[in-house]
Amino acid sequence: MGSYVTSNLINNESIKYEGKVSIWSMFPSFLIGLVLLPVFGFGLIFWLSALLKYYTTELAITDKRIIAKFGFIRRRTVELNLEKAESLQVYQGIVGRIFNFG
Repeated sequence: MGSYVTSNLINNESIKYEGKVSIWSMFPSFLIGLVLLPVFGFGLIFWLSALLKYYTTELAITDKRIIAKFGFIRRRTVELNLEKAESLQVYQGIVGRIFNFG
């Protein structure tokens, strides 16, 4: 992991923590894929999209920034300087609270 993150580090910046997307957040896609698998294999599309999201998302905290990269072909990045961070919001549903993701 870290191809985008490590290639975009600024001078004297080091990675403190790298994270991954929770497998539990992919559970609905896997469940829908399981239900739709007998229907001409449409379930494979849901499984592949969940795996693609899992492997193409990079999350990192450095000593200067928080970096998040989403996507493979259409890439979306979020970089937040720690000096300017004043608040953080976390959205968790009921299932997210139970299984600790959000």
